[in-house]
Amino acid sequence: MSRKEVKNQLKRFFLYQIPFFAIGLFLIVLGSIFGVEKNQGLVLFIAGATVLVLSPSISLYILVKIRKKKSNDDSSS
Repeated sequence: MSRKEVKNQLKRFFLYQIPFFAIGLFLIVLGSIFGVEKNQGLVLFIAGATVLVLSPSISLYILVKIRKKKSNDDSSS
């Protein structure tokens, strides 16, 4: 893999991660507004923290899936 391809894949990785990160932060802030002591706020806070923790894995999964699909399309052509 060339340096340019690695750079493009790294850029895509972070671009896929940004929406998950934003959603996670939004859920954490919303949970804090509702109050972490209450059930609704605690659930939102935990959901946001889970999204933040899993966002790199989800982004990597999407990136690998797209790369596999692209390589399958290239080989079938």
